[in-house]
Amino acid sequence: MRIVILVIALCFSSWSYSGGFCTGFLISSNGYIGTAGHCYGHRIVIGYRSGGRVVLTPAKIIEVDSAQDTMLLKIDVKDLPFFTVVGVPEKGSQIIGAGFPLPDRTGLELKTELGEVISEGILGINLRMWAGVGASGEPIINNNGQVVGILVSIFSTGDNYSGLSRATYTNSLLRMMSNNHVVNFGSSSASIKDKIVYVFIYADDKGAKHA
Repeated sequence: MRIVILVIALCFSSWSYSGGFCTGFLISSNGYIGTAGHCYGHRIVIGYRSGGRVVLTPAKIIEVDSAQDTMLLKIDVKDLPFFTVVGVPEKGSQIIGAGFPLPDRTGLELKTELGEVISEGILGINLRMWAGVGASGEPIINNNGQVVGILVSIFSTGDNYSGLSRATYTNSLLRMMSNNHVVNFGSSSASIKDKIVYVFIYADDKGAKHA
C-alpha cells in the first residue's frame, strides 16, 4: 500500500484569531526575535515573559526571507534573556525543539521535545523529532543551548504526525542579524521558557476574532 507523505507548514490558522499562531525566540537583549518566514502577517503581536507573567506587545517586521522561510522581528524592550545563534548542526547530533504545538488542544503551554539530526539537504535540516501545528518558528537547540535551526515543517499522513520534521538553516537569520547589527553574544543562563515567545498573527488591523 502506498502512503503519501505530506509536508505541511506548522503555522496554526483559524484558532481564535484572524490570522494564526506561531512560536518565536529571542536573539538579543533588546528584543530581536527569530521565527519562520511563513509566520508573516499584516500585524504581529508578541507575548514574552517578564516577572512571571506574559506581556503582549506589537512587533515590527524587520526582514523576511521567503526562500529560506526565515523572519526577523523586533519588539521595543530591553534586558531580556536570549539565545545565541550558530551554524549547522552535525548529522546524528542530539537537539531539542521548544515551542507551542497544538494550542487548540493543549493550550499555550511550552513543550520541549528531544530529537536527532537525520540529514542535511538543500531544503533544510531533517530531524527525527515530533512537532505539531503551532510550533512553527521554534528554535532547534543543540547541547550547548545554542540555536542551530528554525522549525518550519513536519511530515504528516493526514492528522497523524509522523515524528519527522524539518528545520531551515540559520544562515539567513545570521545574515539578517549582521545587516541589522544585532548583538548576539553574552547570552544569559536563563531557562529556555524565558527565551521563547508567542507569535500572534493578524491578517488585518482589527485584532483578535473569536471563532
